[in-house]
Amino acid sequence: MEQVCRCYNESIKEQEQQQEQKQEQEQEQEQEQESQQEQEPKPKPSARKAAHFAAECTSETVCWNCKQSGHIATECKNDALCHTCSKTGHLARDCPSSGSSKLCNKCFKPGHIAVDCTNERACNNCRQPGHIARECTNEPVCNLCNVSGHLARNCRKTTISSEIQGGPFRDITCRLCGKPGHISRNCMTTMICGTCGGRGHMSYECPSARMFDRGLRRF
Repeated sequence: MEQVCRCYNESIKEQEQQQEQKQEQEQEQEQEQESQQEQEPKPKPSARKAAHFAAECTSETVCWNCKQSGHIATECKNDALCHTCSKTGHLARDCPSSGSSKLCNKCFKPGHIAVDCTNERACNNCRQPGHIARECTNEPVCNLCNVSGHLARNCRKTTISSEIQGGPFRDITCRLCGKPGHISRNCMTTMICGTCGGRGHMSYECPSARMFDRGLRRF
């Protein structure tokens, strides 16, 4: 049996010692990293979900009309919920809890909405009971400022009025009523609403149109 050189054995021992030292150093580094991670505060889980697009959303669909899951608003057969007070029977624009002084669409008095109204229906033109708009001979009441004598488009609270009064018709006199500021096709004396049939306003100014829109939203 051949004898192994003593220096060879010593070199092997040195290599083994170096490997052991290296392993010990690596273990110490791993322990230090673990201790640092434990000491670092963990981020709190966010209550909000990560940003994503509607097409990527995995949550269950919620109906915009009744706020219930499982269907969409176009398929909803439930009563619509008010987006202000979350109650049925009216929409947000007619909500008595909104703090606004909106009027009832039936009697034109504050404090309630049309579905809860027990008063006699008022004229959509002059807001007085006892007749309908197509039979009304009184001056119209503005749907913006609630003052009689002008329409919403001629109201000082809207920019449309200034455009009309200061526009190309400011020096023109109507050949039907003799009043300045408009031409015959815009004269409210012959203007008939296409929604309620009343005199003195157009369909987009008609207060009855809001009730009509509400009916469409529910079906």
